[in-house]
Amino acid sequence: MKNKVNRVNRALKVLFIVSIICSQSLGLGLYAATITLELKNLKAGKDASKSTIVCSIVATSKESFEDMDTEAGPVGMVKYGEIAYSGCVRVFGETMSVRIGDVPADNYAVRSFIDENRDGMLEMNVLGIPKEPVAISGKQRLGPPKFSRAAEHVSADEDKVFTLKF
Repeated sequence: MKNKVNRVNRALKVLFIVSIICSQSLGLGLYAATITLELKNLKAGKDASKSTIVCSIVATSKESFEDMDTEAGPVGMVKYGEIAYSGCVRVFGETMSVRIGDVPADNYAVRSFIDENRDGMLEMNVLGIPKEPVAISGKQRLGPPKFSRAAEHVSADEDKVFTLKF
């Protein structure tokens, strides 16, 4: 079981790194804006067995942010294909920063969750309420995620910080 968890964790790291590298290389340096995800209040220990897995999406549309199949992948399979970035990463402390460079000017909304059972999926109860801690950008705190409340505009040449507190 432990070997399976280690393989999944390694695969999640590689997926996250590859998605960022690919997304940045496809941009060919045409954009100067940067998005930084500041993840705070994470529950993590000091050794590898007590680390935390955090999965995030950065979406550019209402459809891709709100209409996700949460059981179809590490962060969810998106029906509309307007996810700017997605991935999962292992965290060893209470805070972490993820920098995404070379993004075009647009409206972005961020949703992250702590993957407590390390299965790569957001666990929901029968009513559709998350069982695992979730953090959403913007003014959203309760209820289903709404792009209109979570989105913030990122201008060209801007260094935008999204702070997500769990």
